[in-house]
Amino acid sequence: MSNDHGLEKDAKDKELLEKIFFCEKIDDVEPQSWQAWQAGESNYKPFSLQLRECTENGNAFLEKCHICGHDLLMCGKYDGQCQSSKCRGARTEKMEEL
Repeated sequence: MSNDHGLEKDAKDKELLEKIFFCEKIDDVEPQSWQAWQAGESNYKPFSLQLRECTENGNAFLEKCHICGHDLLMCGKYDGQCQSSKCRGARTEKMEEL
């Protein structure tokens, strides 16, 4: 019987999370969903852009779960796991710094 929470699985989980959320910023290619916000044409900041900013400033970080041992994406500003609903209010208005 295989162990779902073994070291090999933990390494794969961490690698996948880092690939999705902590990849290096590519300045030439930004998602189309960011364009309206960055041009000042929208009052709604996409969660993907907010998550990118949070990873750059350290608000989003990985933490090992004490129950299962998997890495979880955590929010340092609103405490707990990172969820789009936590910062939705802050993302609906243009703010200097979130």
